[in-house]
Amino acid sequence: MSTRRIPAHLAVVMTAVAVMGVPFAACSRADKKAPARSAAATQPAAGIGDTAPPFTLLGPDGKPVSLSDFKGKIVVLEATNPECPHTRRHFDANTQANLARKYAAKGVVWLGVDSTPTHTPAQQEAFIKLHELPYPILSDPAGKVGRAYGMRSTPDVRIVGTDGKIAYMGGMDDDPRGDKKEVTNYVAAALDDLLAGRRVAKAKTRPYGCQIQYAPPTPDAPTFTLKDQDGKPVSLSDFKGKIVVIEWINPDCPYSRRHTDRATLKKLAEEYGDKGVAFLAINSTHYFTVEKNKAWHDKHAYNHPILDDRSGKVGRAFGAKTTPDIRILDAKGAVAYSGAIDDDRSGKAKEPTVYVAKALAELLAGKKVSTPLTKPYGCSVKYAR
Repeated sequence: MSTRRIPAHLAVVMTAVAVMGVPFAACSRADKKAPARSAAATQPAAGIGDTAPPFTLLGPDGKPVSLSDFKGKIVVLEATNPECPHTRRHFDANTQANLARKYAAKGVVWLGVDSTPTHTPAQQEAFIKLHELPYPILSDPAGKVGRAYGMRSTPDVRIVGTDGKIAYMGGMDDDPRGDKKEVTNYVAAALDDLLAGRRVAKAKTRPYGCQIQYAPPTPDAPTFTLKDQDGKPVSLSDFKGKIVVIEWINPDCPYSRRHTDRATLKKLAEEYGDKGVAFLAINSTHYFTVEKNKAWHDKHAYNHPILDDRSGKVGRAFGAKTTPDIRILDAKGAVAYSGAIDDDRSGKAKEPTVYVAKALAELLAGKKVSTPLTKPYGCSVKYAR
């Protein structure tokens, strides 16, 4: 086993997970009986011969990566968690890296999918550098992609053929203990079959490793009722049938203050409010109160309410990570856009791309949002512990 040290900031994450009582890299056979899950998590997962579920996830550079980007290519999807000893063993032996490099020369795409809810793109980037991986690890904190593919352990592999259908699913090899002298690598064998134009001889095997600790499944747009700056209850259901823009704010965060000072969302609310779009600000900062929200609201003459979420329940349900962080819900109540207000992290761009305005224009034109996911920037949401 390699003696490479895990970066300090990752060690902090591991310690925090342990303190919260979440099993750290909980190892089990993938067929171990899992806890009962909600109906949303028990939908049939894609199997051999099924069309691979489409997805768009953030890469370590913060840019969205879609399965459709690789149409017509063979794609390997590896469920990964670098905190899992089984995954680390393969990383230390360069199993994935060597396979990815070997088959990249033959046009095969390799993607890691990390469904650990506590991990962020920045941490995944650190994992890539630590293990010198030649492929990206995509962030799937909500677990939607992992669940759609029925991934149960780390590692767990799916291979999508050039026809867009799942051709292999299962373990990396036949060596769960890591002590065999002669190992059969199932992934390499499946790729060789596909590249030779053959049907995969062993299309399904038994995965092994650490059980994926999925986040509890939630609806695309969780319902909520929160008090506004005047103490009046505001419910998401109040805006049924409307497009809704939700912005996470924190008056103590310089990024949030910058957008407030420039009236970024206020101007958008004025422009699109007349077109039937509702705007809401949510403050999930644990030490803020309704009174403090009112003071901020009145000082800056907000034209939309600031809702009190000091418990953090709503912010966590939506997966809000930074201030600001945006969710745009379409008229049916589904999340149509998630991410940053614009592409101007430094606040110095002369003509920034305002993702919110672009998404609203597309939705109002009856179009699908062309950039549904971007990387938010700002201060971390100061959730209650």
